[in-house]
Amino acid sequence: MGLLTSQYNLMFIDYNKYIQTRGLLNMTNINTVTTSAFGRSLQYVVDDNLADAIQQLTGKKTINNKDIAALMQLGCAVNNVTLQDVLTV
Repeated sequence: MGLLTSQYNLMFIDYNKYIQTRGLLNMTNINTVTTSAFGRSLQYVVDDNLADAIQQLTGKKTINNKDIAALMQLGCAVNNVTLQDVLTV
């Protein structure tokens, strides 16, 4: 099962490289605001429409690093950071 997940992730990375080499823009930029509660950092999506859609997908009001990575694999930028920016670091 791990091999299939890796292959699936590579497909999205290749897709993102294709988009960037063609000069296409990301689907959207998702802005978040970070708050702290009970010693935990919570990230809330600022745009209400995007927040509702992401909540339907994740089942929660906040997003974590795993959610952000998945959104980036889908071609979204989060706080103006793209998957390519993360990979080049």
